Amino acid sequence: MNTSMAEAVIECNKINTFRGPVHALRDVSLRINKGITCVVGPNGAGKTSLLKSIMGLLRVDSGVITFQGQHITNIKPYRIARLGIGYVPEDRRIYPDFTVDENILLGTWSRKVETEAIFKKVHGLFPKLKELRHSIGLNLSGGEQSMLAIARTLALEPRCLLLDEPLEGLSPAVRKHLAEGIDEFRAEGLTTIITASEKSYVPDIADSIYTIERGEVVERTDKTT
Repeated sequence: MNTSMAEAVIECNKINTFRGPVHALRDVSLRINKGITCVVGPNGAGKTSLLKSIMGLLRVDSGVITFQGQHITNIKPYRIARLGIGYVPEDRRIYPDFTVDENILLGTWSRKVETEAIFKKVHGLFPKLKELRHSIGLNLSGGEQSMLAIARTLALEPRCLLLDEPLEGLSPAVRKHLAEGIDEFRAEGLTTIITASEKSYVPDIADSIYTIERGEVVERTDKTT
């Protein structure tokens, strides 16, 4: 299928976002189709600003963002989350004194959920978390914290995941294992956006890659197979 003609899950049209006096995003336009998209660029290029703009955590000064055809520009983050977008920040925000299971269920306490179904799902994607379910967050490695942060967001049953540099700082073996777990999201019907600081961190699972520099999209490449 020609991905440029596929129906966009998320579409940004000429987005401009400022962080204080800094023009963080400059007329950024992109289409996120079903599957896995990676946004690559050096530190300060605008990757986090892009995810936060989509999530409503940064105000968009001009331009339009849509999710499955619905206008979501500058609406409240909790409303965007309810529409089905989940966000995992770069710093992961694991609660150090909570167990792995408690961290996973943290965002679900105000809603009725089937906890065993949640655990079955996240353990299927990240079996390591089943082994660590009674460990506290403080004792987890970087890779384990990344898995946990993603699992906690998956517990909210999103339709689209925004993952800010989930593979950074991990050993090649751990990075490969985590990327394999992310690849399984396709079977769950999830659309995923991953950011990375350099192309060596881009997993082979990506369907499309956007390169961003100084707040501007400079290149898009699509998997041809």
